[in-house]
Amino acid sequence: MSLGIQVTNLLSRAFQSTFFRESYTPQTTRRNMDLIAGVPLALLKRKPSTAIESIDIDGLPAELISTGSHQNQILLLLHGGSYCMGTLRSFRKNAWQVSRACDSKVLHIEYRLAPEGPYPAALTKKASWERYFFGRSISRRRSRTRTDFSPQR
Repeated sequence: MSLGIQVTNLLSRAFQSTFFRESYTPQTTRRNMDLIAGVPLALLKRKPSTAIESIDIDGLPAELISTGSHQNQILLLLHGGSYCMGTLRSFRKNAWQVSRACDSKVLHIEYRLAPEGPYPAALTKKASWERYFFGRSISRRRSRTRTDFSPQR
C-alpha cells in the first residue's frame, strides 16, 4: 500500500473517531454533522440568483430554495439519513445543488428524527408537506416527489 493511501486511511480513521463515535448521542452526532457539512444560510444567499425562503409547515421548519429566475417546478427533497440523521443545515448545500442541476425550486424539509421521534414520526406530517407542495407548484402534472436513496447501486 502506498504512503499516500496509508496517510489517507489514518486521517479518515482519526476524523471518524473524533466526530462519529459509537458512544455519542444522536444529538451530538447531528451537531458534529452540522459542523462538518453544514452551510450557513447567509453564505448560500450570497450566491448569484439564489433565493432561500424559510417557512414553517405545520410546526416543522422548511426551506424553499431557488437558484434561477425561470424555474417553473418544485421538487420535494427528503434528505438521506435513515430518519435519524441530517438537518436543514447539513443538507442545505445538497438541496441547493439539486435546485441548480434540475433548474427547479426545491422544498427541503426538516422532519422529526429518531430516536426522539421513532418511525413513522418522520412521515406523520407528509400530508401537510404535500398540501403545501402542490399548493405552491405551478401544476401538479409538472411536479414530482423525489427521495434521496443514495448511494444507488
